[in-house]
Amino acid sequence: MALSGQLRCAARPAHPTCISGASICSTGAAARPLRPRARLAPAPRVAADPDHAQPFQPIGLSAQQRLQIPAFDGTDLPAGSTFSSYSSFEDAPVELDLDAEVSIEAEVARLEALLCRLRACADMEAKLALLDAHPSVRQMRAHPGLAPLWEALSRLTPDQQYAIKCLPAIGQRHLLLLAPTDGQWSAPLKRLAAALTRVETFYDSMGGLVGYQLKSLQLILANSSGDGSECGGGALEACEGVPEHAPGEAQTRFHVPPALDLAGEAGRRVGVRAAAHGILALPFMAEILPVGGAGDRLGLKCDVTGDSLPAAVLPYTGRPMLELLIRDLQAREYLYWQLTGRQVTTPVAVMTSDAKGNHARITALLERNGWFGRDPSSFRLFRQPLVPVISSEDGRWLMTAPCKAMMKPGGHGAIWKLMHDEGVFDWLRASGREAALVRQISNPMAGVDTTLLALAGTGYIQRRAFGFMSCERVVGAAEGMNVLQEKRVWAPDGRGGGRWRYDYAITNVEYTEFERLGIQDVAVDEASNHSVFPANTNILYVGLDAARAKVEAAVAAGGGDVLPGLIFNMKKKVKYFDPLHNAERAVYAGRMECTMQNLADSMTTTLDGPLPTPPDGAAAAGDGLADALNNGGGAGAGGGMGADLAEGLDTFLVYNMRRKVTSSAKKRREPGSTRIHQTPDGSFYDLMRNGWQVLQRCGMRYVPEVRF
Repeated sequence: MALSGQLRCAARPAHPTCISGASICSTGAAARPLRPRARLAPAPRVAADPDHAQPFQPIGLSAQQRLQIPAFDGTDLPAGSTFSSYSSFEDAPVELDLDAEVSIEAEVARLEALLCRLRACADMEAKLALLDAHPSVRQMRAHPGLAPLWEALSRLTPDQQYAIKCLPAIGQRHLLLLAPTDGQWSAPLKRLAAALTRVETFYDSMGGLVGYQLKSLQLILANSSGDGSECGGGALEACEGVPEHAPGEAQTRFHVPPALDLAGEAGRRVGVRAAAHGILALPFMAEILPVGGAGDRLGLKCDVTGDSLPAAVLPYTGRPMLELLIRDLQAREYLYWQLTGRQVTTPVAVMTSDAKGNHARITALLERNGWFGRDPSSFRLFRQPLVPVISSEDGRWLMTAPCKAMMKPGGHGAIWKLMHDEGVFDWLRASGREAALVRQISNPMAGVDTTLLALAGTGYIQRRAFGFMSCERVVGAAEGMNVLQEKRVWAPDGRGGGRWRYDYAITNVEYTEFERLGIQDVAVDEASNHSVFPANTNILYVGLDAARAKVEAAVAAGGGDVLPGLIFNMKKKVKYFDPLHNAERAVYAGRMECTMQNLADSMTTTLDGPLPTPPDGAAAAGDGLADALNNGGGAGAGGGMGADLAEGLDTFLVYNMRRKVTSSAKKRREPGSTRIHQTPDGSFYDLMRNGWQVLQRCGMRYVPEVRF
């Protein structure tokens, strides 16, 4: 029987602020007044700790020297906000007066105006001239204590100069207020400029550094208010308070997705058929491995140097985690050779980053192991840019040293635009590849049984654009869920009328977004702790032509659509040493992240009418989520989510039991703790359980059961 989650959120008119093309616009009905929220207030003055060594030499500013920042065409920071720094002439901190606090709403408006002016510039020379005229840049340039900074800046390239000058213009001048300990600005300034130019280049479609800061503040505002235009629900009545014929206003609801079910004995036969298609598709498949994550929760350290290590080098069953994923691929290639007599070498695209020396370590690992017996030309490594970590309290970038911002990877959703920018799509197409499997480095379990082959076979034989491998999910778990997203959009006919259209896609919703979107994470029935929605595992199938077309369209259109699933997690505290205050601090902070699985948001299938509403009391048959999904939703009540719908979508979902899909090794088990979920210990335990089942099915007797 088909199941549709009965979800509903409080009705609100949509009013997101967006960056689109060359202008900044607001969408929705009428603009609503912005209530006071987080402030771009200065951090409180903190006296220097006499017992704490001061590692940095501050710039030479006396208590009498003040920086006054005037208004910028009516949209700049009003005079009055305060900002703390240090004076080299006295022991106590001094104030650089900017008298008034500035709300994040006001900062968003100021950055919108600045971005519009920058977009209107014809070339880099014009952009630099505009920034040179900015009050914050002018005042910093006029200050004698910063003369060495500007001298070093003059020796950088125009692109690097632009990146540095953006900092005071977007409210981040504090990164430039402390001189290096040796007084030499050139090297640290050049390193900062190099990092910032990568951010500027990657986020060019949304306005570079200015657009990154603007969009981050918009996400902070959205999270602070909990304001979202989406409504969750199975019934397809209009959201309360939304006009029936509101042109251009989308309404979104979420349903339990249809799926191909591989779980249980019945699913084995389904899995074998799908896996057979996957084997035959192997010559047309590629492998995409995003391995650039920082892996902070694993706490890996080099035994020799003490340096932090990325998750890709985690020892697992005696081998680095990256090698296990390559061995899974080689096993599929070997199976293809056994069955067909033909040998194939699958191209592997690897997204790295500079976090914890990730790119250098991955490259060294591959070279040290002879590329695991593969042709080096079958690998393509490309680096993900690091992005600034931003305080969600005041919008400031966290600073860890003079001319150094705290920076981390900006989410694996960067992979699609990077593949476009770095020519990876071209490289895979030249290799004759039409689709790819995507795996995360922390999950060694996806190669078990028919899981990966069934996913590849289902997507390739049906020519789908995007697919998910999913499993059961516990209610309240800190992981995303797969949903069938329905968007009702008014399509005008150009004659004053129009009609509603209904766009459907199986996609992902991150757990941090449930509340904002009004999604209720409820159990499939009273006797179960499993959610009605299956888990997102980031084991993906992607049609390369479809993905490339969506990315190219998004790049051409500008804005944030090229970075799918943009989020800003405000719930984590970040501990760091703040050189401006000469103290350890812990603040709520994050960075704008995007999620690779949410490329599916754009892979919509349009229908003229909505799905049939399930009757009152419709519920899942059987005692589990797999029965509810029933290989495409079945032909139960409503029937709208059955096999016909599943076959008509450009997106799809394959479902299997959890221990054959995912058992992540992404956090460290605390000494003495028996909590092994998502630890290397827990992952290895599931690997042994899977091995026990294989031996049982092979007819071996007296196999000792794996117990914990």
